Amino acid sequence: MSQKILVGILVLAVLICASGFLFSNNAQPQLSKSAFEKLAESSVISSWVASAYGEVVSVGQNTVTLNSNGQTLEIPIKNDAQINLVTILEKPQEGVSVKTKSDPIRFSDITLGQKVSIMLSVKTDGTFEGTNVSVFKDFVSQ
Repeated sequence: MSQKILVGILVLAVLICASGFLFSNNAQPQLSKSAFEKLAESSVISSWVASAYGEVVSVGQNTVTLNSNGQTLEIPIKNDAQINLVTILEKPQEGVSVKTKSDPIRFSDITLGQKVSIMLSVKTDGTFEGTNVSVFKDFVSQ
């Protein structure tokens, strides 16, 4: 009987330690520069996902140039990229999720001055392309 109690206490102690570790370790992992370089050189990694946000300052045949805080970036857009107009349906409030609706649009509907978020596929050779474009329509009170 005492052996069963000892095993039970040992199992309980292990569970308590494990749960304390799992629930206290909420920090997001951070990659050091050397770890990032190691991942970038790995043949296992074929691409990264990133996002870009800014104001449209130029639209080319298959490119969009964004400006954010005085820096510009020209982004090639895949021919089959999903492009949507995101309409804000209610006045944004701090700390509150905003209701939106999303409607498909054509690449040719993107115009100068619009706020845009672009999901990027970044290959390990450094090239990138937009795979998903969200064009934001400002909230207009009704």
